[in-house]
Amino acid sequence: MKRILSLAAGIVLILAACSGPNQQGSGAKEEQAKKMSEQVMNTHDEAMKFSSLVLKLKRRINDKIDSLNETNGRDRYQKVSSQLYAADQEMMNWMRNYKEPNMSSDTALAYLQSEYQKILKVKSLTDTSIENAKKLLNEK
Repeated sequence: MKRILSLAAGIVLILAACSGPNQQGSGAKEEQAKKMSEQVMNTHDEAMKFSSLVLKLKRRINDKIDSLNETNGRDRYQKVSSQLYAADQEMMNWMRNYKEPNMSSDTALAYLQSEYQKILKVKSLTDTSIENAKKLLNEK
């Protein structure tokens, strides 16, 4: 009986030792995932601030296309209109597909890092399309 108790106590100590640092490691991973989630959402929010401007510029560009007779001038406007449309669609696609992960999941940080790269591309496309539209419309 003493032997069984000693063996049980040993197993409990081994399990406690093995799970202690691992639990701390998962807490650190969870904290990293939370920080990355904040970065993802901050970048999303920054890009979303310009969504109404994207739509406004697209409407103005399309009005200009309708008023132009020559094909040559229309091509430049149509290209910028397509960029604005793509920026809007990419944001909508990202928002539709993004799912907040369980922060304690082993895959949460990798998923969030991937989503961060995606939303950075959306933000870059948004910024570039706005800049090109403003140049074309001679705005600052």
